[in-house]
Parts: sequence; structure tokens; C-alpha cells
Amino acid sequence: MSPQTEAYTNSRDSYWSQQEAQLSPSCIVRPRNTQEVATAVWLLGTMSRYRWYLGGGQSQCKFAIRGGGHTPFSGSANINDGVTIDLSRMKEVLVRSDRMITEVGPGTKWLDVYMKLDEMGLAVSGGRVSDVGVAGLTTGGGVSFFAPRYGLVCDNVENFEVVLASGEIVNANARENSDLWFALKGGSNNFGVVTRFDLKTFEQGPFWGGFIGYPIEARHQQFQAFEQFNSAAKHDPYATLINNYAYNHQEGWMITNSFEYTRPEPYPEVFRPFTDYTGSTFNSMRISNLSDFAIELNGQNSGYARRLFATLTIRNSASLLEEIHDLSNATLQTILPCEDITWALTYQAVPVSISATSAAIAMGDVVPNNNFNERQENNNTTTTLSKRDSSAQENNEETERKGSGNALGLNPHDGPLIIVLLSVFWRSHEDDSRLEEAIKTMFDQAHDLAIKRGMSNDWVYLNYAAPWQDPIKGYGEANREKLREVSRRYDPRGVFQEMCPGGFKLWR
Repeated sequence: MSPQTEAYTNSRDSYWSQQEAQLSPSCIVRPRNTQEVATAVWLLGTMSRYRWYLGGGQSQCKFAIRGGGHTPFSGSANINDGVTIDLSRMKEVLVRSDRMITEVGPGTKWLDVYMKLDEMGLAVSGGRVSDVGVAGLTTGGGVSFFAPRYGLVCDNVENFEVVLASGEIVNANARENSDLWFALKGGSNNFGVVTRFDLKTFEQGPFWGGFIGYPIEARHQQFQAFEQFNSAAKHDPYATLINNYAYNHQEGWMITNSFEYTRPEPYPEVFRPFTDYTGSTFNSMRISNLSDFAIELNGQNSGYARRLFATLTIRNSASLLEEIHDLSNATLQTILPCEDITWALTYQAVPVSISATSAAIAMGDVVPNNNFNERQENNNTTTTLSKRDSSAQENNEETERKGSGNALGLNPHDGPLIIVLLSVFWRSHEDDSRLEEAIKTMFDQAHDLAIKRGMSNDWVYLNYAAPWQDPIKGYGEANREKLREVSRRYDPRGVFQEMCPGGFKLWR
């Protein structure tokens, strides 16, 4: 699609943030299937390989990869003067006959998946917000309502179908290209274009969830209740909580908590420290399905606006939650007035059960590799066994003994953690610089405060990271080097490092 066409304009306007929608690629490619993705990537990769013939670095045609288009910062999934590969046509949701795996296309949003599965009494571990894309959330890790039971979203990918920089189409799983399987579970867009996600699927009926609002004066009680919820010796695996402190110019500060209990059991004991509070301002708690709850959470993020996320991870401490809230409010006061600003500070629990589940998956047994040689036989008419494939085969065999895990570096020995997220929405581009500078300063101060209290943690959740943050570094040096090794093996010319500049790169 070229500029000045209606389809081009519609694609640009459908990004979640204004910062992404305002970029103008030279053209937008909307492939219908994996082979068309492979053709586009091969052409772009070939241009990289022969860039000296095309006139040097200035003649490179850089590109962006768009799944759901929900990452807010400029250039994450769109590009000026390059090519945007928009995967929105690839929205297949196919449940296999055994009901154990759901195949999902890279342009799918989570609501597309849930609407299909709800009517079948099934679910996958996926995003909590209906309009978020499957691709970016999953390759960035992914937190779900089911995380305490099944681990993070990326831990529930049985197989990735991937187009490499060469245009080759491969599968990445426990038996084939298992190092790539590991890398895609947190490594984002650094290795290729994922064209299909095969997600583990399980039986799931309606469950209890919704929002309860509280006056801001209840914050001290809320911080204490949050620490208690996250520090339970035996965390209830059906319970998840989003503890949100939001400000807008019409209503000021308010507390809005999202509770989900993935059984049809109203007001379970685990939430009693919150739900026993008698001064709530509203209550939408009910028994419903996954689609309904994802739509409700999306309502907290809708509307066309300029947007920014920033995040850090801390250890479990009510007093530190209160200090960070006070710092957040002090920062906000230096920014006001600001047209149509919404400022939301959110705390999300990462109980030990989540990191321990991922660790258990990492140590799990995997069945022997029977597919690698078969794939090579099928490809012998056009390819020969490369050094990369030989190394991958050795790595597969090692992984089959140990399991793969994910690249995120979460460790249950760190104890219960808290993801701190600041989401800011505003109207005018004229406020961009001062908002970004104030938020960056706030998070530097919050990080220093956590260090001073002995409550810091290096992990940075990629899907919430600001453009100046480095979540890959937060995975730990060993995991970052593993990711770099995978990049060198599957993308030896660095196409996805140099020509696909969006997101968080492995060398910064």
C-alpha cells in the first residue's frame, strides 16, 4: 500500500498511540500468509546483503514489523521512510481436534482468540486486555490471569513458526531449533518474524472477576493488603490482582483494583483484605467469561491519545509502594496543568509461583528429537545442512535433556516481586518532551530509592519498558549473551538488528 491510499491511511490510524500513527512509511506491506512474509523479508534481507551495490548505507530500506500495534513509543512497530510489514491480515485462530493446541496468527488480538475459545469452554494463557496483539505480548514475556497456574504467556508456546532473515521458514520448539524457541520467549523481534503461535490450550469455564474502586484515602490500607497478598507462603494459583492508582483532571486521584479469580467462586478468602473494606466507590464484580473481562480492562486504555509506559521491578514492600506513590504524585504536580492527562501508577504482583512455574518448565523433560533430519531431507532439493543447522541440532539434543525455559531471567530465589508500571496518556505533542523528562527522572529516583531500601531487582518487563530503558540487559548477562548467540546463528548479517530498528535490540 502506498501513501495517499485509503488502506494506507487506515493502517496508520489503527495504531494504539499517536506517536506510532504519525509515522509515515514509504509503503506498507500486508501479507496474507507465511510465504508472502517470507518473500518480503527475503527481499529486504537481500537489499541488506547487497547494500554496497545499491549505494551504501544510505540506500538501505529499513523496515518495521507490526503485530497488534499496541506498543506506544514511536518507531516500535512503525517507521518513517521505510517499509512497515503489517501482519493484521494474518488473524487465524484454529483449535486442533485434540483441543490441546490453538494455532494463532501474528495479526491476531487477544479478543479474537478468546471469543473463539470461550464458546468451546477452553482458554489459553494470554493477554488481559482485549485489544493487545498476540505477537508482541508473547515474544515480550506476557502476564496473564493464568500466570500463577501456568507461568507467563511465552512459557505456554508449544511452537513458533518463524520467517528468518534469509526468507527460510522454520519451526522453533523443543525438538527443532530449540535455541530459537528459547530466544523468542522474551527476545522480542530480534530473530525473525513469527507467523504462527501454537499455544497450549486448557479447559476453562466462566470465572469471577471485575473492578472495585476505593477512595485515595484508602491507599495505606491497600499497600498493606497488597504486600500480604503477594507474600503468602502458599499463593492461591487462581488469584491475580492489578492494583491501580489513577489521576485525571476531572476526578483527581482514585484507586481501581482489577481482581480475577479463575474459578466461579465469588469473594475468595485470598482477596478478603481488599474486599472487606467498607468504603468502596464502585463494584463490577461478577462471574463471566474471559472475553468479557478482557474487554472491561481494555476500557481503561481506550481512546486516541499520546501514550508512554515506564516500568521497574521491586521486591515486596508496602512501605516502598507508598514511597513510590508519593514520588509519582510529586512528579505529577510538577507537570500539571497538562491537557487531558491521565496518569496511572499500577502495581502488579509477581508471586514466587509465577517465576517458579517458569523455572519448573525450564527443567522439564522434553521428548526426543525426531523431526530435525526429516526437515533436512524435505529441504535437500534446495538447501544443504549449514553450520547453523548443525549447531542447532546439537543444541536441540541438549535442550531435550534439560528443557528450554524462557529468556527473561526471573528467579524464584528472588522472592515475590512487584512490577511497577506508569501509564501516561495526554493530548498534545507539545507536552512530549517535558513529560518524558519528568517520567525518566521519576523512575531514576524510584530505582535509587529501591536500592537504598535494599528492595531493587534488575528485571525490567519488556512489554512495559520506556524507549530509554534496556529490558534485555535486565535478563542478566548470561541470558543476554545467549540471545546474541542465537542472533548470530539465525541472522548472521544482523538484518533484525540493523535494518529493523524498532523495539529493544540485543546490542545497545
